Formats: sequence, C-alpha cells, structure tokens
Amino acid sequence: MSIDARNEAKERVREAVDIVDLVGSYLPLRNQGRDMVGLCPWHDDSRPSLRVSPERQSYKCFVCDLGGDIFSFVQQIEGVTFPEALELLAERAGIVLPKSGQASTPEKSSEKKLLLAAMDWATQQYHRFLIEGRDAEIAREYLRGRHISDESLARFRIGYAPNEWDWLLQRAAGTPYTPAVLEKVGLLKRRSSGDGYYDAYRGRVLFTIRDCSNREARPIALGGRILPEFSDDATPKYINSPDTPLFSKNRQLYGFDQARQR
Repeated sequence: MSIDARNEAKERVREAVDIVDLVGSYLPLRNQGRDMVGLCPWHDDSRPSLRVSPERQSYKCFVCDLGGDIFSFVQQIEGVTFPEALELLAERAGIVLPKSGQASTPEKSSEKKLLLAAMDWATQQYHRFLIEGRDAEIAREYLRGRHISDESLARFRIGYAPNEWDWLLQRAAGTPYTPAVLEKVGLLKRRSSGDGYYDAYRGRVLFTIRDCSNREARPIALGGRILPEFSDDATPKYINSPDTPLFSKNRQLYGFDQARQR
C-alpha cells in the first residue's frame, strides 16, 4: 500500500469508527459531563481514570499518561503495530483496505483467524450437543432446574461438554483444528504423563465469552460449571479459559456483548 493510499484508508477508517463505541466495546463507560469515563485497563484503577472525548475523538489516562486516537487505542490495548491496528479497525468498520505488495503480518493474521474459527466451531459443537445430544439430558435437566429458558440457551450459546476425556478431540479429527490449535485456545490440555491431549471441560455446562471489539461478537473463551453429579472435593466448581491469544481475563467480561445491545 502506497503512503497516499494508506493515508486515504486511515482517514476513511477514522471517519467510520467512533471512539466512544470503540473504547466502550472493551470496557464499560459512563457519562461525566461532556465526556465518557471508565476504569483504565493499563493500571490497577479503582476510580474512572480513563476519559474519552466524543468531541475530540480522543482518550486520555492522566495516571498512565497514555492517550491518543482510535489507532493508538487499538495499538495499546491489543499490543499491535499501526498497520495491524488499521486492519483491525477497517474490519470493524467493514472497510476493505487496498491491497499492498506485502501484508503487514500475514502469519499472525492467518493464525488469529484460525483460532477464532476453532472457538466458533467448538462452541457450536457444545451448543448443538446440549440441545440435541441424548447424553446431554442430565445437563438440560440441570438448566431447567435453574429456570434457564430455551431462548437464553440460544441467545448466550450455552453448551455442554460430556464427561468424556476425548469427546472434542475426536470430533476435531479431519478438521483444520488440530490438537495444538485447540490447546492454544484453551479447549484441550496436554497429558501430564505421556503424549496426547484431553478435553479441558469434561462434565460441564459451558458459557460462551465473546469479543466485542469487532462488528460481530465472536466466541473467544469459555466458562464452565461442573454438574453436581460429576463434582468432588478435588474438582473446581467453575473454570474459565486461560489467557490465550484471543482472550485476556483482564480485558473481557462475560455477557458484555449482550449488555451493550440493551
């Protein structure tokens, strides 16, 4: 991409992406005078130190001395370069960037798409099994007892992982989602002795955590609640995805994508 083409694309993206919507897709904001404020994601903030200006289309944390526009915000919160931030924001805005002679980071971009596809595939597998699986009646009964409606099951894409060591692993055979890929997004774990992997969420009702930074909220992680029938003193009642290339526990919040729509 030439300098002129890049500058033109940059301005198109800047006009298309509102900074309040952008920052608000990562963290809750509230009105304070003419600005919006929220807890700063770059330090241990106990009071809203991050100020976002709709008028200036800028943000600033005076504690961290960090600030700027939509591009610098994405660079800082995602840990990416400017060309990568431009690509992410263009994708968010539905803008197709001019082709360049050399892509900025083709390997990284391709890997992220694969990881996102793997999470989307897995959450669909778990959700379909909860709804249709013969062996999932135990989970359906549990959810009915918690007064969770069919509408909520679909809306939040709630799923169920059967109490088996390799259910997801077997389903992934023949797909692009290798054990290494599924491990990278926290769906599989390596066996402590010997080779191989095992399913991370056995016997759990699963809740999908979605990314709000794109136009579409995409599955990036899971939270799992063990069914009482499979619980014991050594088993944690709740587990969440570990930090992965898609998910950071300090940045994402379960259900935030749904709350933003209300």
